[in-house]
Amino acid sequence: SQATSGHSNRVYALKFHPKERNILLSAGWDNTVQIWDIRAKKAIRYIYGPHICGDALDVCDDKILTGSWTSSNALQLWDFKSAKLIENIPFRPVPKEKRDFVPEMLYAAAFSPSGSMIAAGGSGGPEARLFDTSQKMKLVDKFDGGGHGVYSLHFSPNGRKLATGSGNDQIAVMDLVSTPE
Repeated sequence: SQATSGHSNRVYALKFHPKERNILLSAGWDNTVQIWDIRAKKAIRYIYGPHICGDALDVCDDKILTGSWTSSNALQLWDFKSAKLIENIPFRPVPKEKRDFVPEMLYAAAFSPSGSMIAAGGSGGPEARLFDTSQKMKLVDKFDGGGHGVYSLHFSPNGRKLATGSGNDQIAVMDLVSTPE
């Protein structure tokens, strides 16, 4: 294994780029996503901003998905090549009344295998939500965390199921057959 430095605090997520075999991304509590070239043994770019506290980092084509443990603008898409923010994905609609605000606080975020869907979950709701990337990040579905946070999630290899892990010691598997994969 190769030792690399670059983070100043805990690292909670690692992902190899799906098409660039020597590129590894890492993210954690220091509010950075580091983009490493493992041949050079150093970070070649970084993104400052995402506060990652779980498996909330993913890569699809040239887009990086981050899910931050923060009250708003927690779900974000970044450009892999420039490391610039593409968009904030509203995890839930902004309420009309400030007293109705619910923080997002994400622990998990992932692209579906084809990249046509994004799932994210956390402790703010507590719930997981599913978005369609081809329809301007339209909310497709939401899943209750059983009164506890959603700390992990993963799509099946064919993208037709979504599994979530919650703070109530439960694993749930949802059938997504109506979604485009």
